[in-house]
Amino acid sequence: MKTYEPQTGDIILEDSNRFGARMVKYFMRSPTLWQDLYRMFKKTLENVEYYHVAMIHQVKDGKITEIEQQNKVQIGDWNKDHPQIIFRKKNLPMSKQRMLRWFSECYLGGGYDIVNIFGKLLTWLTGFKFFARYVEWPIDEICVNRVAHWYNMIVREDFGVQEHSELTTHQLYKYLLNNSEYEVVYKNKNI
Repeated sequence: MKTYEPQTGDIILEDSNRFGARMVKYFMRSPTLWQDLYRMFKKTLENVEYYHVAMIHQVKDGKITEIEQQNKVQIGDWNKDHPQIIFRKKNLPMSKQRMLRWFSECYLGGGYDIVNIFGKLLTWLTGFKFFARYVEWPIDEICVNRVAHWYNMIVREDFGVQEHSELTTHQLYKYLLNNSEYEVVYKNKNI
């Protein structure tokens, strides 16, 4: 892989061995509890590598920032040493990059949607996507849904789901990995 030159709009998927990250990855290894039990029995469980999503916000004067949803939407310095993989939408015009940066900045300070976590859990337990799609605070998001929303509004990308709120980090990873419009531009698996 050639040297990574960050670009606004690059999608970052991060990994961690912290307890919370391991728990999130556990629930993403299968779409539902029932599929999880079946896959466990058949020994075909999926390996979930990433739990968190962010986006390259800006590259200016040698400084690279990312925008992400933690407790709130915030801009911080990009840390290349985190275990992560970064995808880029091929041929994303500069105008769309600027619009992604501007649109994402409109959400600075926005809250974290803990209610959507319960919606995703209910979907995992029951198999009904209704919960992940509609059990949420109207203006709050979790990290993967926040980035998916920005991309949906600016680039018109749906990432293979009906509603961006039902997307998980693992679904996003599989979509980006298998979609020829996206390419891996950076990977650091330093855990």
